Amino acid sequence: MFLHCNSTYPAPFDDINLNWIKSLKNRLKRINPDLIYVHGTGSITALQDEIDAIELSMGPGLMTTGGVFVGYTTSNYMNAAINVNGILQALDAQIKTNEDDIAALVIDNGDIQAELDATQLGAGLNTDGTFQTFVGTNFLDAATSLYDFWFKIVSSATAVLPV
Repeated sequence: MFLHCNSTYPAPFDDINLNWIKSLKNRLKRINPDLIYVHGTGSITALQDEIDAIELSMGPGLMTTGGVFVGYTTSNYMNAAINVNGILQALDAQIKTNEDDIAALVIDNGDIQAELDATQLGAGLNTDGTFQTFVGTNFLDAATSLYDFWFKIVSSATAVLPV
């Protein structure tokens, strides 16, 4: 038979060492899943609640409470993203594209203005849109607008022509 260095007999293979059970019990108390001893005390449940809140704050349906990224399937720019960083990169890229496209828009007002001027002249207005007054006519010198012009013509025609 062998002796331990402290002159005690070793326990048989199938026997239970009661001192070992007490130390195991103390160790289990220290690693209880509801207690954290690393940086003070707190509950794992409270930490899990906080993690769940962070995951849900990513947006409805974007991430499950288990931490699985769901992503988007019906967005314009973010469907290919595999994480939140990918979403931000996709949005940033689209914002830059939009910025460049807007900066590249060149509106040629010259053609539009020329067409507007021609239309105004054709309607009897000045190119700045003001009414072109008549001088030396019997009935139209007093006209102040296109409406007034047409009203005076119709009134003049009615006065001269028999009905």
